[in-house]
Parts: sequence; C-alpha cells; structure tokens
Amino acid sequence: MSANTRGVRLLPTADAAAYCDVDAGTMRRWMREGVLVGARRVLGRWYVDQESLDRFIRPSRDARNV
Repeated sequence: MSANTRGVRLLPTADAAAYCDVDAGTMRRWMREGVLVGARRVLGRWYVDQESLDRFIRPSRDARNV
C-alpha cells in the first residue's frame, strides 16, 4: 500500500524493498544512511518516494539489460 502526498507516491519500507528486490532490512539501512534520496520518516515509519526509488535503481536495471 502506498500513500500519495501532494502528488508524490510514498512507498513503505516493505513495498520499496520488494520493488527493488532486496530485503526490508537492507532498504531500512539505505534509508537510515541517506543512500536513498527522498526517504523520510513519517510518524516513526520510513517511506521513500517512488520517483527517487526509480532513479536509484535505474542504473542497476540498465546494467542487467546490457
């Protein structure tokens, strides 16, 4: 389930992890360490906007298609 805040689609940790095909713990670490631009805490829970997530994973997906 995602939230839509002012036109920005926010994905919770579990959904973002599934989207990137990584473990939820890895996604939380990336968010906490600032690896993902657009990650934010809302009421104690981590979310990342899908557009930032798309930009983050695009290079790795492009590399796999070479």
